[in-house]
Amino acid sequence: MARDFNGTTQYGTLTLNTAQKAITVSSWAWWEYLDSNAQYKRPYHMVAGAFAWRMEFDDGWGYVFVATQNSADGKWSIAKPTTGAWHHICITYDGSSTANDPLIYLDGVSQAVTERSTPSGTLLLPDGTVTIGRASGGGQEFDGRLAEFAIWNRILTAGEVAALGKGFAPPTNPRGLLTYLPLIGRASPEIELMGGSNLTLSNSPANIEHPRMIYPSKYQIAPFAAAGGSPSPAFVSRRLMTGVGV
Repeated sequence: MARDFNGTTQYGTLTLNTAQKAITVSSWAWWEYLDSNAQYKRPYHMVAGAFAWRMEFDDGWGYVFVATQNSADGKWSIAKPTTGAWHHICITYDGSSTANDPLIYLDGVSQAVTERSTPSGTLLLPDGTVTIGRASGGGQEFDGRLAEFAIWNRILTAGEVAALGKGFAPPTNPRGLLTYLPLIGRASPEIELMGGSNLTLSNSPANIEHPRMIYPSKYQIAPFAAAGGSPSPAFVSRRLMTGVGV
């Protein structure tokens, strides 16, 4: 089961740990089913000082990724995804230089990206929380379903993104996976498998059909767990299946 946000009052908040904030180089991915792609609605909003990393719809620009800088934010866009169907979104971005542009993928395919605002200054890293389903201070509420939200501290390859777009779950790429919210709708708060803090839900987003996913077996992720790259295989397998810890 995924979570269905009503576009008015429903959202979730996750407190980030130190590692989850260290994303100068990062990849972001999630599944979304849009009931509306109207102006400024946001699937996520990550606080960075008085500003925020975010993704939002813009009636003039399309679907806009914003990376916060201390002088001028970088803003890049692709065409808006269609409503009424599941789509996979992935962004890879190396914020170590303002000369770098992100790659933005839709359903595993790299899209034409338009730079709307050139970044300047120093990248501001997240310093507190990530809000799922709206802006952190309220407003811009997301209208639709969300599932399988994940952040890595590395650039995913085109092949890895293509696999995610075909339905392979984020733990099939565990190296550098810092944040993983399956949003499977079996627990409240929603489990976050990598950082130790779970997603607090507000106003009870509805449970709804999940996109069809391919999850790794405990044997596939065992080498990474042994190296300290992810939680234990038994922990991941049990929590994905039941929504509870071990």
